[in-house]
Amino acid sequence: VREGGRLRAFLLADLARYRAALPGSAPGYLEQLQGALAAGYLPRPDDLTALRSLCAAPAGDAEADRRRALLHRCERIAERSVRARLAERPAEPVPPLLPNSRR
Repeated sequence: VREGGRLRAFLLADLARYRAALPGSAPGYLEQLQGALAAGYLPRPDDLTALRSLCAAPAGDAEADRRRALLHRCERIAERSVRARLAERPAEPVPPLLPNSRR
């Protein structure tokens, strides 16, 4: 279990290094991100920002399609994660309305 945790920490640090080196490391970053997603990684706002900037950067048709597909996948995963957290959170009580003193 401890070794699995260390491996996960290493892979997440590696993903962060690739993200920090963008746009030059785009192919490696995309591969690292795909592997992390397959292992259950939830994309962070930094990942979505990086993917959006990569989608805006010039690339060949196949690479642009690959980037857009990965961005859409990450957006869907992130949205589902946020919705799940919101569903688990108890609703905040609404304070009672105070009667209008002028009436």
